[in-house]
Amino acid sequence: MKNLLMLLISSMVFWSCESSESKESKSAYYDFELEIDTVQVDPGKEILMAGAYTNNSAVSTDKTKFYNWDRNNYALEVIDIEKYRLKDKIYFEKDGPKGLQSDYLFSTKSLPNNRFGFEDNSSFKIHDVQGNLFKKVVFEEEWIKNGLQELESFELVNVNDEGTALAGIHFGFDQYKAMMFILDIEEQKKKSIPLPKFQRLENYKIVLHRNETYLTSVNPKIFIDFLGDSMLISNNHFNGTYIYKSDQLTHKSFEHRLIPEGKEKIYKKRSESREEVVQTVFDMNEEVSFTRFLFDEKKNKFYRFSNQAKYAEGSDEPTWEVSMMVYDQELDLIGEKEIMTFDNYAEPLFVKDSKVHFHLNMEDELGFIRIGLKK
Repeated sequence: MKNLLMLLISSMVFWSCESSESKESKSAYYDFELEIDTVQVDPGKEILMAGAYTNNSAVSTDKTKFYNWDRNNYALEVIDIEKYRLKDKIYFEKDGPKGLQSDYLFSTKSLPNNRFGFEDNSSFKIHDVQGNLFKKVVFEEEWIKNGLQELESFELVNVNDEGTALAGIHFGFDQYKAMMFILDIEEQKKKSIPLPKFQRLENYKIVLHRNETYLTSVNPKIFIDFLGDSMLISNNHFNGTYIYKSDQLTHKSFEHRLIPEGKEKIYKKRSESREEVVQTVFDMNEEVSFTRFLFDEKKNKFYRFSNQAKYAEGSDEPTWEVSMMVYDQELDLIGEKEIMTFDNYAEPLFVKDSKVHFHLNMEDELGFIRIGLKK
């Protein structure tokens, strides 16, 4: 179930300009230099909604196209990220035999054979660009719900490149269970994998309720990335990550020199006041948060970013201190650097040509901030 509390969502701002465990401590540590620039996308004669938001976007596996779902026009914007220009705008039907049958889409996945996976509140569907439906997985199906209690559900996080496996987490209205699920949608089989090191995330699930009735909640983010025959499972509150490979789960944490290893404060977990919940979100933003890991195939390195909000006295608009971590292909931490302070912040989108791309609103036109290691 997705968090639909718009007041809380509006507090998230964007860029404008355990089987075994290991502790990282042994690898060579170096100071790296960065190249940072910006690029603007040529929209042609179209209006690109990606200029305003990219909260439902995807990138092709060959890193040549960036897709953004235009919810206002029920269309998929196709951006050529070789030439940074709008290539196409694919309009879909909502109703009818070739309609997507959804009022709101949460995520989009680029799949082989010019097909796309679309997630709505209750299902994952695979369509081609003509709207033909090839696969539909309803999250309330018995083989997925089996083992879950009332008021518990499967929440989709990611899809493999072939569109045959869905990775997700447990969602509960009033409780938190650190659990990952892998769904084989061809065989209709589910794996349930506990993540015990992540159970402390329950301290950062903030529930808004009224008269003991659940209204909504702010939840920790879990990131699940498919990487060849492995999966990387991380979260936004602590630096530790799980590596899942060949049915084996390994936890790895890192000793940072510049960046806190995670959140430390204790927060009120339940409130009947919307304003109090919003203030709690602001307070949590002042502690470190982490992005998912991004893999650079050319340099065989992983990148990750952290951010911390800084509020001036009497202001609700923060600045953001952003730092970058670099890891080798074995996920050993080899460097970290405080980049700079930004007025606004957004999550990294993808890596292309060894540069991490962030969304940039350039006077309502789509742009990217690109950050890469100097050669």
